[in-house]
Amino acid sequence: MEQSRAQQESARRIGPFRLITRLDPPGSALPCRRFVARTEDGEHTVLLSTPLPGTDPGRFAAEAEAARFLLGPWIAPVTGLAGPGEAPWYASPYLPALPPPRGPPGRGGGGGGWPGGSLGRVRPGPWPSPSRTPRA
Repeated sequence: MEQSRAQQESARRIGPFRLITRLDPPGSALPCRRFVARTEDGEHTVLLSTPLPGTDPGRFAAEAEAARFLLGPWIAPVTGLAGPGEAPWYASPYLPALPPPRGPPGRGGGGGGWPGGSLGRVRPGPWPSPSRTPRA
């Protein structure tokens, strides 16, 4: 009994992180498995990625190492990597996306808790609308 409990506990840990949940369903089109994980002290929550079964773990580790040097506004930085001899993984900061706050009904002109219905007046970015996007 104690041995199976230890195996279950180790299956819920990768590196210094305790797995909270898996993000992607089995069979998804992503090239890796992604988990939300947290350090034991609860101070850091990360998006942890591991290779899919059957893929080359050496290539995954090399690409994770190279990703540490990628910079840009739309790139999640790599903040942690598996050590030598460990199964490959890498971690990026986890930034949860929460819905906007809800205000009392009828206030804000349909914008929820946003002042004066400002959410309804937000303009889309400079990208074309889907109706004007060329299709292949």
